[in-house]
Amino acid sequence: MFNIPDLRRIRLLVSRFTRGPRLRGPRTRAAWRRCHRRRHWSEPFAVQALEDRTLLTTTLAIELRLLQDVAGAPGSEITTDRVDVGQSFFVEIMAGDIRTDAAGIIGLSIDVTWTAAAFQEIDHPFNPGLVITQHLPLNPNGSLDQAAGKIDDLGGGSLPAAGIGSAVGVNVLERFALLHFRAETVVTAAPFTVTVQQDAALGGVSFADEETQFITDIEAQTVTVIDDSAGIPPGDVDGDGDCDANDSFLIQLVKLSGNDSQIEQSKGGSFLTATDIRSRVDQIGTVGDVDGDSDFDANDAFLIHLIKLSGTDAQVESSKGSSLLTPAEIRGNVASLDVPPPTIAPSRASSTAGLTARFSAVSSDVFDVSDPDVPVSSSAGRPDRQNLTDLDVQFSSLPYDAEESSTDSVADESAAAESVPGQFRSWIDAIQ
Repeated sequence: MFNIPDLRRIRLLVSRFTRGPRLRGPRTRAAWRRCHRRRHWSEPFAVQALEDRTLLTTTLAIELRLLQDVAGAPGSEITTDRVDVGQSFFVEIMAGDIRTDAAGIIGLSIDVTWTAAAFQEIDHPFNPGLVITQHLPLNPNGSLDQAAGKIDDLGGGSLPAAGIGSAVGVNVLERFALLHFRAETVVTAAPFTVTVQQDAALGGVSFADEETQFITDIEAQTVTVIDDSAGIPPGDVDGDGDCDANDSFLIQLVKLSGNDSQIEQSKGGSFLTATDIRSRVDQIGTVGDVDGDSDFDANDAFLIHLIKLSGTDAQVESSKGSSLLTPAEIRGNVASLDVPPPTIAPSRASSTAGLTARFSAVSSDVFDVSDPDVPVSSSAGRPDRQNLTDLDVQFSSLPYDAEESSTDSVADESAAAESVPGQFRSWIDAIQ
């Protein structure tokens, strides 16, 4: 229990901590209380507004994609970001309103730049109304400067309420523009750059709900251009660095007048377009004359494919038509398709010894004639071409009565198609 003096001392301590020091006189104590209240309790409580964090969320997303050129039309995506010198391709510019309450884009204007020495814009004539999506048909604009490698103010708009166009990119990336390019020279990771005016009042972007503030997220896109014209086997038509059964199949398909759709379905993982593959087949030239009749036609293509599928000497002999060459010589000529140009002799040797020497330099797993049932190992890894050796053609039992003439060097391809086994032609036609 506390006694009275102890309680008094406790009250005094509490008073000192809560009321300040004990001051004598009513006026002095009143003055201290006024000062104490002014210093500690009379200041107003200030509330400051927090920064608006909603603008830190991406509103406008832009992405660039590279697409293959399939006979002048956009094809599948070039996922390797790599093209060959002279190859044409498309740059697809996609845009989207990705807000949680997205209303869509009804107007967009961008600047596009690229490395002028490496790429040529080949939309001819350049017409903004044709490269910009038809959903934004209002006032299409864009100024191409080929020498500088840029397009300024590429854009268009729509007025959905008036029935002119429609909003694009509502919670999804949608095509805004499609540009056509050709690679001119070797370059590594050359950027394609898109910039958007950040002020909607200046024509950068217009949203259907009239939002004027936005944050843009533009995904970077680079392109590497390679030159595979030197040091690449002439029979490498799919661009994977060698001449195997996949290439011989494509060569045969082209020589049998296969269409672009069939080539696209049969090219496996090749990044080349059907047009590129046709061009490579044409560039084989006289090196593809494996039967020695002074031209490169469907008969040669058939022999190339037969050998790449491990056909036997007996099968080659029965399929060579009127060729004067032996199966060994034909094999040697086929082997030269897998040898890069710098190592190929300037003139084709006619002696069996010379041909055999070139033949022996090629991997034996492709040309092993001791066992015709051995699958072509180089075709592994391509799911849509891995069953080449299962081709339902019995080469040994098929007649091959091609009417060949060394004087007719430019044979009609349709006639050449009739000179190859009909079963193989039917199998080609079955490709959709």
